[in-house]
Formats: sequence, structure tokens, C-alpha cells
Amino acid sequence: MNVAEIQRALLARGYDPGPIDGDLGPKTRKAVEAFQREHGLKADGIAGPVTLGALASLTPEMTVKSPSAPKKGRPIHTLVWHCTATPEGREFTRADIDKMHRARGFTGIGYHKLVHLDGSISDGRPESQVGAHVSGHNTGTIGYSYVGGLDAKGKPKDTRTPEQMQTMIRLTREAAAKYALRAVVGHRDLSPDLDADGMIEPHEWVKVCPCFNAIAEYGALLKEVA
Repeated sequence: MNVAEIQRALLARGYDPGPIDGDLGPKTRKAVEAFQREHGLKADGIAGPVTLGALASLTPEMTVKSPSAPKKGRPIHTLVWHCTATPEGREFTRADIDKMHRARGFTGIGYHKLVHLDGSISDGRPESQVGAHVSGHNTGTIGYSYVGGLDAKGKPKDTRTPEQMQTMIRLTREAAAKYALRAVVGHRDLSPDLDADGMIEPHEWVKVCPCFNAIAEYGALLKEVA
């Protein structure tokens, strides 16, 4: 894989390497580092064998040599709920979250939808495009997030307003019907099973996000459209 192909692969994964110019410059290295951090690799900006192997495992609907959007009909089987990890009661716009994600090396907002405090919705990435919302699980998933998730002291908390809860139920129902979803989970539920006991337990959570049990709350909604 040459540098231009690495840049295309990064772009396809949702990381911004700058121009596809075949030059492993500072912006491309920053994108490599962001990719490595999100995938639990040593974040040194060097596209070594391990990093190249991870990049080569691109989604089946995208190729390393094409920076274009995924083909229509991207298979989606799971909805992942997130929180923005921002203070309770403080609104954040789509532009705010987009800026945060770009600072992490993404090409833009990684979520597909954002639910605001009043229950209104902002669209993020088109759902036809792979998101950048949960390391190792972007393929086959869509990522929705609500604004909030932290208390006044910056500790994890379920800060959802009644309006957000109503909207989140509606969006879950709509996604379940549209994609015939097999699962609805929270970001924390996709943490690695460190003790290999078949369960993702609190001590294994990479993040507490979304600060509530999405499987318990939304699992029954899948049966409504089964």
C-alpha cells in the first residue's frame, strides 16, 4: 500500500489526511495517529505492518483505491447510541460536534444523527456513509447521539431530557423498521470482552457512554417490527 492508497483508506474510514498527494506529511501523519488511537494501536503516526493491516480491513462496500462514498444500500444491522459527553443542560450544535470530531482527525462529524435537548434532530453523516463513532464497529452500524452525558462535575450521567427520550424512541423505531436491525446497543456495549466470559461488564467499558442501558430500553422495539 503506497502513501496515496493509505490516504484514500484513511479518508474512507473517516479520517482527514489532507490532499491525496502521495506525501506522508504532517496532516496525513495526524490522521494516521487518530486512526491508531481509535483502534487501540500505538499512536506514533507510522503506517507500519499492524496499522496497514487494520487499514486494509476496509468495509466491503468501500475499496482502498476509491475515496468515494459507499455504494447505495450499505448493509446496516445495528444502531449504536452515544452521548456527546458534554455538560448537562448545555446545548451543542451540529457545528460544535463537527468541530470536536475534526479536531480528533475525522473528516467531519462521526455520528449520523444528533438529538438536541429539546428533542429536535440534526443530521450528521449520511447513513449511506460509514460513520466514525465506535472503534472497530463502524461497518454495518449507524451511530446516533444525544447531547449531554456528563453532570456539572464532568462525571458520567444519564442527562436525557423527556424530549430527547421521546425522540430517541422514535428514531430507534424508524431505524429498526428501515434496516430490519438485529440489535440496538450503547457505545459501552461494544467494549472488548477482556476476561472472555461472553459478557461486557462495567469494569470492561472503554467508555460509560451513553450512560444508560440502551439494550434494555430499546431491545423490545426491535420486536415491534420483526
